[in-house]
Amino acid sequence: MKANLLIDTKQYGEAIKIYEQLANDGNLAEPDDLLDWGLIYYKMKKYDQALVYFTIPENHQNAVLHYYTGLARYRMKQPAEALASLNQAVQFADTTDEVYAPLFFDRAIVRAGQNDKRGAVTDFLKSVYLLPEILKRQNPQGDTLELLGSYLLLKGLYSPQQLDKAAAAGYRDRAESLLDTEGGEERALKTINQSIGLDSTVAESYFIRGRVLYLTANMEEALKDFSKAFRKANGQVSDYHYYIRGLVHYEMEQFSQAYADFSQAIRLNTKESAYYYDRAYAAAALDNYEDAIRDINQAMAMQDDKEPMLLVRAGLYNEMGRFSEALADCNAVINQGTDNALAYCVRGYAYEGLKQKSQAVADYSRALQLDPQLDDARAALDELAGLQR
Repeated sequence: MKANLLIDTKQYGEAIKIYEQLANDGNLAEPDDLLDWGLIYYKMKKYDQALVYFTIPENHQNAVLHYYTGLARYRMKQPAEALASLNQAVQFADTTDEVYAPLFFDRAIVRAGQNDKRGAVTDFLKSVYLLPEILKRQNPQGDTLELLGSYLLLKGLYSPQQLDKAAAAGYRDRAESLLDTEGGEERALKTINQSIGLDSTVAESYFIRGRVLYLTANMEEALKDFSKAFRKANGQVSDYHYYIRGLVHYEMEQFSQAYADFSQAIRLNTKESAYYYDRAYAAAALDNYEDAIRDINQAMAMQDDKEPMLLVRAGLYNEMGRFSEALADCNAVINQGTDNALAYCVRGYAYEGLKQKSQAVADYSRALQLDPQLDDARAALDELAGLQR
């Protein structure tokens, strides 16, 4: 830790003393400490001395160490040896991680110098896909990257369209990964807009932006993007895309369209319980309670945690006037010993439907004890109190 702080402040001599002491004490951890020791000399542009430490570890699988070995050799005018080291770095790197974009970029520079034009283009476009900002010699945080050269050295080996498509694909996949991070919607929207700005022909980009807009409650714009995506997809639409569009239709209270989309998602994939669960809500909104119950039963059969679905089914039974069946579902939840306010509220409706007013009042009261913000229970209790007066 202390050595790294000294390196960051360019106190290279003091940092070297720390590693020398570690070596004397026999406490060097290979290959990491030797990589850091060699990096001191690399940053001082003493590449031959850096290479001494980089090459001490043998038969290792440290991609970063292989990478810097390649860089040092390239700086020492050993392009063939540099390429061999960079090839080993790629072998052990996570080729899906943007942190390795400079590795592919630098290997492209070396390959171009070795007259391997096809390999250079492949590596260059891979680096742009992983990190579109590499064209500005930056990482996503705006920090400057130290690369072996400018991408202009590769000009003429690729077309502008190839470059745009690689960067667009990189932004697109990054936007999708941002959707899986909490609070990533704003960054995802900015990123997917960058992708569309470079290549507006890809259906998946509009699906992703539609999802972002759905998650940020911009339903009308989300639906516009889904419409574009479906047109551009030329029939190659997945079950998940129908499902997400169905959610948008449902939020916009377009229940028939939502039901149709959920049904198409199920036709394409019968193994997703969420598809049946949400189609049940759409069916109920259309007063198709029998269909809704069939879908809830199907979803329940596919899930270990049945409690939420039992309560949904109980609510449907109440809507149909099948109060005894609603009561049984609520009892199944309550008898598990969980203090579920909603279960007491729904059971209160069932008791009320069965004309058992005192039990209904007791359940509504218990629901409010567990959750004072449960407005449905409070409204039902107030209504019963008014009737009793």
